[in-house]
Amino acid sequence: MDILNKHPMNENNQDELDILKNADANVDESTDTNESQDTLEEEEIDWKAEAEKARQIAENQKIRAEKAESKLKSGNSTGRGETSKQDGLSPFDLIAVAKANLNEEQLKEAMDYAKYKKISISEALKTPQVKATIALIEENNKVSQASATGNGRRGSVQISDDLLLANASKGIMPDSDADLARLIRLKKGR
Repeated sequence: MDILNKHPMNENNQDELDILKNADANVDESTDTNESQDTLEEEEIDWKAEAEKARQIAENQKIRAEKAESKLKSGNSTGRGETSKQDGLSPFDLIAVAKANLNEEQLKEAMDYAKYKKISISEALKTPQVKATIALIEENNKVSQASATGNGRRGSVQISDDLLLANASKGIMPDSDADLARLIRLKKGR
């Protein structure tokens, strides 16, 4: 560089060096912009593809919604609407349930069977399966009532005459009117 500085035309040389440096910088920038344009084009292609996918999805959903609306309007729905219709009892079913004198558990079993077989409850009550189930539930209820212990009221035990007189002499009077009348008869008879 010293040689260039000593050269009489160093100002021109300096300008030429600056031009060359700027040209190299411009070439680097132009390649950078070309690369960035390529990536922008690729991104635009990706966005276009994404937009097309979204449009197709929206169109499919619109078609499904229209189909569902038409099914609801025509009354041919196969979903939640039918279960609510099946849960209600027809007048004939109500009469059959009343005649059968079913408790809650028996009625639930009959309704479950009718729903499973897709028949009315009055028809389900005529089947041997439901009859057997109802009989089994009734028997289990009777057994559980018979074997219930605890809070049930016990039958009165009759106290012997001697014990009744002994308790009366101690000042313990009987609780029931029948025992009291018996005590009076015993006292009069002795």
